Amino acid sequence: MSAIVGTLSLDGDLPTRAAVSAMLDRVGHRGPDASALWLGGTATLGHAMLRTTPEALHETQPFAHAEHVITADARIDNRTELLAALDLPQSTPDSYLLLAAYIRWGTTCPEQLIGDFAFAIWDERAQRLFCARDHFGVRPFYYHHSARLFAFGSEIKALLALPEVPADLDAFQIGVYLADILGFYGDTESTCYRHIRRLPPATWLMIDKDGARQQRYWQPDLTHEIRLESDAAYAEAFRTHFEEAVRCRLRSAYPVGSLLSGGLDSSAVACTARNLLKQTTSASLYTFYSDAQLPERDESAYVQMVLAGGGIAHTNVPEPSPFGAVDALFAYQDELLRTTNPSVFWALYESAHAQGVRVLLDGDDGDTTVSHGTGYLYELMHTNQWQTFIAETSALAAHFNNSYKWYLNRYTLTYLTDRLQHGHLRRWFADIRAVASLTDTSFARLVRKSNTPLLPPPLLNSWRRLRGGELLEAAPDIVNPTIASQFAAAIGLNDHARTLNQAQAAFIPRTEREQHRRDLLGAGHQHVLEENGHAAAAWHIETRHPFRDKRLVEFCLALPPTQKLRHGWSRRILRVAMETVLPPAIQWRTDKTDFTPSINQGMFVVDKPFLDARLHDHAILEPYLDMPKLYEIYAELLASAPYTRLHLLPAREYWARSVRRAATLAAWLRR
Repeated sequence: MSAIVGTLSLDGDLPTRAAVSAMLDRVGHRGPDASALWLGGTATLGHAMLRTTPEALHETQPFAHAEHVITADARIDNRTELLAALDLPQSTPDSYLLLAAYIRWGTTCPEQLIGDFAFAIWDERAQRLFCARDHFGVRPFYYHHSARLFAFGSEIKALLALPEVPADLDAFQIGVYLADILGFYGDTESTCYRHIRRLPPATWLMIDKDGARQQRYWQPDLTHEIRLESDAAYAEAFRTHFEEAVRCRLRSAYPVGSLLSGGLDSSAVACTARNLLKQTTSASLYTFYSDAQLPERDESAYVQMVLAGGGIAHTNVPEPSPFGAVDALFAYQDELLRTTNPSVFWALYESAHAQGVRVLLDGDDGDTTVSHGTGYLYELMHTNQWQTFIAETSALAAHFNNSYKWYLNRYTLTYLTDRLQHGHLRRWFADIRAVASLTDTSFARLVRKSNTPLLPPPLLNSWRRLRGGELLEAAPDIVNPTIASQFAAAIGLNDHARTLNQAQAAFIPRTEREQHRRDLLGAGHQHVLEENGHAAAAWHIETRHPFRDKRLVEFCLALPPTQKLRHGWSRRILRVAMETVLPPAIQWRTDKTDFTPSINQGMFVVDKPFLDARLHDHAILEPYLDMPKLYEIYAELLASAPYTRLHLLPAREYWARSVRRAATLAAWLRR
């Protein structure tokens, strides 16, 4: 991943060359191969190059042509179509291709692109700066906009190099971090700094004399639907899309690697990449496995199944403790760490760098792209297909070693409560009769359980008091008990959490596609991509994500729900399509890697001195946290060995996450 920076003066007072050079210096680690500045009358652009593709070996940026100048961090995957449409030679670098697309199509050019990109183009004739970011936010883009100046960069630290950009922290975003409530309806633009924002995925931004205009250029389409003649045809079509998503990400002038956990997604990526490389080269695929050396995290048997197919140069990377690399991470991370164990990825990227790898495939978030298909359960209920619903939930329970009652409570009662809440009394009554007739759940219990969430807590407690039952406490808006009440009140955190909780509860999809689309648009995805991307860039690694391919995402979203969930097999289309690619034990496995046993073990054993020091940093934490409560919870957690089993107790696991975030906040504020 290369680095881009730039400024646009809005009052005629252009930042000095030294100031823009300072911006570029702050992100120079992203581009060790070349760096350059372009200075115009009111605009400046800068670039630090990490060469990964063959076309980039002789590329120079910023690149100027026909009164336009571009700086881009990009890999374009639909090159063949664009080169033909724009009449350009095969050797054209991706940045030159982007500029030609802008000159041809103007502000609609992002709609023609497939790939990962963040770029800015200065249009001298129109006197405007045009910026855009890829569909899923794989490449980062941050900016500052005031009455005097617009400035942008691949990392926040580039913007903070300018004296005109205040470094004021955003207390509200710190509260959201501590409360762990980013969620599906989270903010995709704010950062931890009040005067710095991020450009959301699939969005362009244009700045000229009339001000700034921002527009989303792509949304997942709910109306598109694919209908093929057979299951075999669906599987073949998926395999074609998936292979292309992997193939175009193998375009590299350097060795290619792939993260390999032994799970369904990473194994599908690694096996497909290995097979494609065998067709064109004798080079091996480098793979990297995070070895926690704990029975609860041991995926090595699945990894060995993949390695048995040959064509792979493999490395087991010892898994560090959660805070083992925190000082190094904060040299490159400008915001609070949201991912589960960023030290794991730091160690993996370091190992890949040592092997000479510059391009690293990652199977992250295949869950969201392919979809588990559980929205189909709501679709079955909405369409009164209760027998199919019962069959699917029973099969899910059998395959995933879960309780059938759990599925009934999770889906049926939520649906019935929603029916009642919206006044569909006749339908509610008929649905309860249908469920009662098909299960061993009584009619009376279904009536009672679907009514309960709608009753005020005082009324429920009056009824429980009469029956001698345990009284209910009102559920808190914020689950993290360590947040200081004064701080939460000052920033309106409780109101924000309540709004998010209400939005979450109100979302009952009518179709699987509605659920799938909502999951694709979750705000948390881009934070994970940015955080891991910054860590990879520190090691001169470009991460590539086949499951973030726009064509694959659109294909999966348009599939019928029975291709995603059938006979209790979630993510069915991926499993079936990988029939000749994956070992059967991986193809049909229903569990997946859980980092929490090794995280908690590492945090409360290896990292205990770090935790003790950070959690007792009163001066830095007291404005945000209830310190006595924090120490009470910390003491209880320390007394809760074995720590590898904390995740089996939901309340304790959330406490552990709260402690981890408190220590991270202290380390970040002291960095």
